[in-house]
Amino acid sequence: MKPNDFRFVFGIGRSGTTWLSTVLSQTLTPIRFLREPLHRKRCGDNFRTSIVYNQTLQASEPLIEIYKSFLTDKCLCNRKRIIRNDSDKKYCFIKEVHGLLSIEALLNYFKCPAVLIIRDPLRVLDSLLCLPELNDTYLREESKRMSQTFLEKFTTMKNTPFKIASRIANVRSGLIAEKFLTITALNLMLQTLHKQFSNTYLVKYEELCQNPEDIFEDIFNFLDFKWDLSVLDFLRKTMFCSSQQEKIARSFIRNTTEQKNKPFKYLSEEDRRFCKDLITTKEYFKIC
Repeated sequence: MKPNDFRFVFGIGRSGTTWLSTVLSQTLTPIRFLREPLHRKRCGDNFRTSIVYNQTLQASEPLIEIYKSFLTDKCLCNRKRIIRNDSDKKYCFIKEVHGLLSIEALLNYFKCPAVLIIRDPLRVLDSLLCLPELNDTYLREESKRMSQTFLEKFTTMKNTPFKIASRIANVRSGLIAEKFLTITALNLMLQTLHKQFSNTYLVKYEELCQNPEDIFEDIFNFLDFKWDLSVLDFLRKTMFCSSQQEKIARSFIRNTTEQKNKPFKYLSEEDRRFCKDLITTKEYFKIC
């Protein structure tokens, strides 16, 4: 396979990336499918190379070398991350929710189709905070390493989410602020990159839930993945779940019609008001 044989799904964890990529991976088009190969527990010390914001990367950069390895039998990631590996594979399909500050550089270098998925930041935050293993560490590096170039290009923030949160005395409120601002900034980044790169498809999770069959078919066509009745049948099976399945935090099965007005599990009304007030605070944002 060649570098432009990559097909990507990029998005923040808990924004629908697993559902999206799992359905896409059912294509009859032969593929290699890697799920989150940049996770620090799966990519070792190399994980750090994916964090710093860069607009471009050279061929000799470690992150580019790591990605190129995904096209070969010497794949530099935990083998458990290879979910599907057809012998006659046409594309290398990757779903990634880590190292998100590197997306622009990867799009610039590989110039291949990428699906960018976003979701209401409050919904993402609520879902993240319900998972103890994610509520403190996930997105911490992104919140610290948003450079001034990044902030000026994608946001109106005066400082990184990490530094803004450090000024908030209450520990719980500080954690909520850091996560919310990081998610908001990354959403803005993905929307801007979609405008910048013609080889991207931007999908909103809420719209995907409202009209899954049409949007999924459109995404399949965009990626040059074969769409047929077997894929449609699989998709339909993911759109309704039992009360027991709803309790599985990482399930790709969901009641799509109930997602829009789903009750918040972690964030109180006061928490949500606090988040909305944050982005209108002149101390933290450049407000006209």
